[in-house]
Amino acid sequence: MLTAIDLGLARGHWLAPHTIAWPRDSLAPGVAPADLDWTLHCSPDGGIDPDRREPLPWTTIPLGVQPGDLPAPLLDDHPHLSGSIPLSVPALPDLAELLRGQVVVTARQRNRRLADASGVQYARLLDQLYPDAVHARLGVTWHDGSPTLRVWAPTAHHVDVLVWDAGRSLDTSPQRHRMTRADDGTWAATGDPTWRDARYLYAVTVFAPSFGRLVENRVTD
Repeated sequence: MLTAIDLGLARGHWLAPHTIAWPRDSLAPGVAPADLDWTLHCSPDGGIDPDRREPLPWTTIPLGVQPGDLPAPLLDDHPHLSGSIPLSVPALPDLAELLRGQVVVTARQRNRRLADASGVQYARLLDQLYPDAVHARLGVTWHDGSPTLRVWAPTAHHVDVLVWDAGRSLDTSPQRHRMTRADDGTWAATGDPTWRDARYLYAVTVFAPSFGRLVENRVTD
C-alpha cells in the first residue's frame, strides 16, 4: 500500500550505524526497491523539502539497497520488521551530530519523481552511540551541599535548567542556567546551597518532527 508523504511520520527504523529498515508496503505495487535512488537527508534545524531542487542547503547521503532481508541479529531483536527493505548506510564520522536535527529518507525513480519519503526512528541507534549513558547519575546529586542536575538529551541543541527558589510561585520568572553537554549525551549544571528545596524544570531545545523545526520543551526529566 502506497502511503501518503508526511515527514512528520517516522516510518523508517535506523537500527544500526549501517542499516535502516524501510517498510516495503510503502512503495507502489510493482516498484522494485533496487530500481530507486535512496537518499538520507539531514538538517540541523529542519526545513527539509523533498520537492526542493538542487543544490540543497542540507546534508544528503546516498543509500544502497541490501539484498534479502535484514541481518539476522537485527531480525532477532525486531521480528516485527521482517520483510522490510534493508537500506545500507555508509560510514558517517559525524553520525551523532547528524541525529540532532531532522532526518529524512527519500526514494526517487530514475526520472527523479518522488516514490516515497518519511522521517526515521533511531532510538535503538542512540543507545548504541551513547553506551556510557547507562552509568550516568541522572536527576539531582549533592556534593558538599551543592546540587548537580543531570539529564540525558543526546539530540538536544542546548539545555537550560529553570530554577524557582524555595517558596517562589511557578507563575514568576525562573532563573535560567545553561547546562553543559558531556560525551555520553547528558547535560549537567551545578548550583549552590541556595538551590535546596527549589523547584526546577529542564528547558530542552530539540528538533520536533511534528512541528518540522526546533522547539523548546520544558520537562521534569
